[in-house]
Amino acid sequence: MIYKRPVITLTSLLDLLFIIIFAYQIEIKSNADKYVQAEVSRIAPQNLPQGGTIASEQKELIAEIRAENRRVKDELEFVREKAESATKNAYEYKSQSEKYETQRDLLLEKIRDERKRTKDDVNNELQVEVYKQQVKELKNELQRKEKELLAVKQEKKRIKKQTKSEGVIPITERDAKLAKALVGTWRGNYNRGPMSRTESVTYYADGRFTGSGTITAIRDFTLFPSELYMTAGQSLSYQISGSWWIKSGYRYLLVESSSSATAFRVGYSVKDRISFTTGNRVRFMRDEDNIPYELYRN
Repeated sequence: MIYKRPVITLTSLLDLLFIIIFAYQIEIKSNADKYVQAEVSRIAPQNLPQGGTIASEQKELIAEIRAENRRVKDELEFVREKAESATKNAYEYKSQSEKYETQRDLLLEKIRDERKRTKDDVNNELQVEVYKQQVKELKNELQRKEKELLAVKQEKKRIKKQTKSEGVIPITERDAKLAKALVGTWRGNYNRGPMSRTESVTYYADGRFTGSGTITAIRDFTLFPSELYMTAGQSLSYQISGSWWIKSGYRYLLVESSSSATAFRVGYSVKDRISFTTGNRVRFMRDEDNIPYELYRN
């Protein structure tokens, strides 16, 4: 509401009252109290009687003006306190907002890290599944080899039961001739697939054998059954011993001791078909690859 001066002529004290009310309505803050006090000091003396005596009505009016002045002052003080509180709350809100922004950034970073970790975990789980499958395949291969070894041992026992004296006593006449011709020391140097081999082996008449040699990679390949990955030019030496016998034209070897489990592990068995070209040369061939190799009598 805007203060408008009445049409009728008012006394100076009434003018002072309207000034106070107008100052309150337009929310004069810091200077209102000083302004009212100045007006009271200026106008009040003008309405005093010449004798210096203040009428009772004028005293009451002045008291009301001063009371209103105090009320306005209290209101302005309340407004100032409210403004200060609002300013303080604004700063606190800003500080809290910055804190929340920081927490949000940390949370987003944590979420990104968690997503990355989850992705890595998924990849690791996939890799673990691959390893599990490989282990399963290796276990199956090992079981198959163990069955083969068991079959070889059982065959060896069966052959020994048919033996009347020590020595290799084959079942057939042809096997007997091959066993007799094979007793002795043989040497060879030959290529077999991705590798070359130099070996020396001695077959004894009592069914034992000893051997040594070196395997050299011609090109990069994986050596089985140990699954050793060899690079071109890499060599691997070994010394082995065990049992041997002849059956149905095949030479069987059973490794019972080995200096290199990578080259030949204990329990490893070999089955080669044999044929002689001369008395000093023997040819071996495996059924799985049909790759021949020859040894020469020392």
